[in-house]
Amino acid sequence: MGPGAMSIRLWSWRGQTKALFRGQIEGRATVMKSSEARQHRESSLIEEFDPHFTVFHELMAFKVQEILLVSSPYDAYIMEEDNSMASRIINEYHGLNLSRPPRITRATTAEQALGILKERYFDLVITMPHLGEMDGYCFGAEVKKKYPDLPVILLAHSARDAVVPANNHSSTCIDNAYVWCCDSDILLAIVKSVEDRLNVDIDTKKAMVRVILLVEDSALYRSQLLPMLYSEVVRQTQSVLDEGLNEKHRLLKMRARPKILTASTYEEALSLFERYRQYIFCVMSDGRFPKNGELCDNAGVELLSTFRSKQADLPLLLLSTETANRRAAEAIPAAFVEKMAENIREKIHDFFLRYLGFGDFVFCLPDGTEVGRAGNLHDFEALLKTVPVESILYHGRNNHFSNWAMARAEISLAVRLHKRFFHLVTSGEILREDLIAKVHALRKIRQQGVVALFDRQGFDPEIMDFVKIGKGSMGGKARGLAFITSRLYQSMNRTAELSGHTVTIPRTCVITADGFDDFIAHNNLHFREGTADNDIAGRFLQASLPEWLDQDLRAFLGKSHGPLSVRSSSLLEDAQSRPYAGLYNTFMLVNEAEDFEVRYRQLQQAVKLVYASTWFTDPRAFSRSVGQTLDDSMAVIIQQLA
Repeated sequence: MGPGAMSIRLWSWRGQTKALFRGQIEGRATVMKSSEARQHRESSLIEEFDPHFTVFHELMAFKVQEILLVSSPYDAYIMEEDNSMASRIINEYHGLNLSRPPRITRATTAEQALGILKERYFDLVITMPHLGEMDGYCFGAEVKKKYPDLPVILLAHSARDAVVPANNHSSTCIDNAYVWCCDSDILLAIVKSVEDRLNVDIDTKKAMVRVILLVEDSALYRSQLLPMLYSEVVRQTQSVLDEGLNEKHRLLKMRARPKILTASTYEEALSLFERYRQYIFCVMSDGRFPKNGELCDNAGVELLSTFRSKQADLPLLLLSTETANRRAAEAIPAAFVEKMAENIREKIHDFFLRYLGFGDFVFCLPDGTEVGRAGNLHDFEALLKTVPVESILYHGRNNHFSNWAMARAEISLAVRLHKRFFHLVTSGEILREDLIAKVHALRKIRQQGVVALFDRQGFDPEIMDFVKIGKGSMGGKARGLAFITSRLYQSMNRTAELSGHTVTIPRTCVITADGFDDFIAHNNLHFREGTADNDIAGRFLQASLPEWLDQDLRAFLGKSHGPLSVRSSSLLEDAQSRPYAGLYNTFMLVNEAEDFEVRYRQLQQAVKLVYASTWFTDPRAFSRSVGQTLDDSMAVIIQQLA
């Protein structure tokens, strides 16, 4: 490095190993704007990103799958009357796209429950306080004697019954207490809370997953707030997942949602903060809770003030039943929400959007003037090229870029956009170029070797090498191309012989077989034995494409220039010992007419003629010769040739 250069080193986790991120920002007045310099910077950054979400596969290793619910027959009846607990928790899981809902086993007495525990393995025990001959606390103590690591949760019908007494070691035999509020949302929150507590150590170290700390000593308010927070976290995380990715990767990224940890005392909250300090996303605290063993009216204000002194940019929220605490919160400074407010859910939603990076990224000047708004990484990168330098410096130094990336589970990017880098940079233009390179590198590597679901608004041919229109089968030939594409990128990252060479597969768009099926149904087409190939082609050319396919094809062609090949990929094609080679139509399009409608008409005709060849004489005769009796369906491959 020359004079004035700065080297930035930051340890970050990638799977089980630590990768050293090296970023160099040249402290010079001139800005490197050549395409070669940008490509070199992007290629070096690409090596640092986790291209196929490998780390996400390892997150949330512990899942609650078996729950033992211990309650009297009356308590069980009350919960069933309020609504079926088991069915509602399953519905909640499916509604939030969460996988593998847990199974609930019931026991009506403590003795029966202890017998079941001897015979079967459980991940979680939920007990009511009144169990006849033994109360919930004594039952919890018996469970902990034999299974000390098994979480035991107390679920009561009233706040009074949910208070864990300090005697008889009750505080150590009950992991947490909640109040049944006639809503199965609390069960979902309990399950996720237990999972978060047991996964947080590994997930924070492996993937820098963020932690939300909730400090609340009241079982009643905790039972109201926790379901609210989990619902908000899951839905906000779902809403910001990059639409350019496929469904598999979206579900994997959901595993990187922020964890929620609860504390009920000043000392417990302080201990959790210190333990997970570098991962804390925000702290939400009650105003009054125990400190030094006694209830303290100012514990919440003191706790948040301590956190503010340790971390100046940490989002803080004071939750209190006393409106007078609003002024104390402003002095910290921290956001304030009244717990008794009817619109508390809306207030918490606003806190997530304003302070935690969810929602659109709103580019502002230091005085608050809005100069741009980005809803995804594509728009974010585009606006970085045009917004004023003052806005970039303002957001960078206040850690807004990093928070926004972290909310999208873009952990590697969030690390590279952290404010610690921006304090070392004086040139806004150098910073602009560096930000653009980092965002573009991530967007590019995310798509390499991945079949992304086509989106009309989000389609970017510069970074998306392989997309599919529709959700059906890609057919035999397209599956083979997708496999080769995936293996090629993996080999280039791992194999020295390929790493020094540029080997690519043409940009590919596959219309899945449901396009063909909808086309046939939409036009009420039926195969007639003995019909000449020319007549079949004529009928298909006169038919119209389904509206969804027509709109997607238009959007694709609008961003695709240069020669195109339009090829078949039937469901039976390229099967082992049954290649169907050369039996279906293939077309080459110049795709250079100035009139878009001319280009689109040619593409549309080519797709229809590939569809028509499914019913042609030769492929059907070949099917009969190899004993294939199933009806075929057709996907279509569109590839750029230059």
